[in-house]
Amino acid sequence: MSEIAAVHNPGLAKAGESFASHTCRRGSIMFAIWVVTLHLPRVLGLYGIPGAPHDPDEWSSLFIAVALWGGLWR
Repeated sequence: MSEIAAVHNPGLAKAGESFASHTCRRGSIMFAIWVVTLHLPRVLGLYGIPGAPHDPDEWSSLFIAVALWGGLWR
């Protein structure tokens, strides 16, 4: 398991738990952290991954994370 997955997977589980228990603020904060630390730097090319800024999958992941982040604020 990669280092990113080791941090990402438990966080996603925690966000799902907070969504299910209606304590969505914590889940929203988790998605905000993912956007800022994981998805945005990859799209901006800050991690040095070749082709990442032009990869539609990276952009899609960013938009999904932003949508989930915003969707949890009710």
